Amino acid sequence: MVPLVRLLQAGDVDEKELAAVALGNLMEYSGPNKAALVQAGGLGPLVELLWRTGAATTRSNAAAVLRTFTTNNKNGNVHVVRTGAVDLLVQLVLDGIEAGYLRHEQHREGMRHATAVLRNLASSGHQMAIRNSGAVEALTKVMRLSRSTDGLDGWFER
Repeated sequence: MVPLVRLLQAGDVDEKELAAVALGNLMEYSGPNKAALVQAGGLGPLVELLWRTGAATTRSNAAAVLRTFTTNNKNGNVHVVRTGAVDLLVQLVLDGIEAGYLRHEQHREGMRHATAVLRNLASSGHQMAIRNSGAVEALTKVMRLSRSTDGLDGWFER
């Protein structure tokens, strides 16, 4: 786990993206690996990949890892909230809305993962952090847009 976290911290863009994908695979259905990510200090660098400066695939992969991490991980989810991820996930969704990304699969996937992370966090008792971040308004916009855009109804449910 530690070598992958080091790549997240100091690797180039491609290395960071590959490290995120590898971490996502390691955490799939594995509580111990989720705990190891926290112990290795990997959540902070992973959340940094959500910044606007990242490429769409990098942001999407980071959101996908957080989606995997937050699934059935009530104890670990508090760490995600503490990293400031909620605001960045909401910003990822808002950036996508503003840029019209519902029509572009790569960006849409990142938005889909971000909304799933927010759902997972809300399910584990972090509703206040989500509400304070503006997520309710952002998700309401997504729902309206997905219903008014041909062929995208329910895109966030996958």
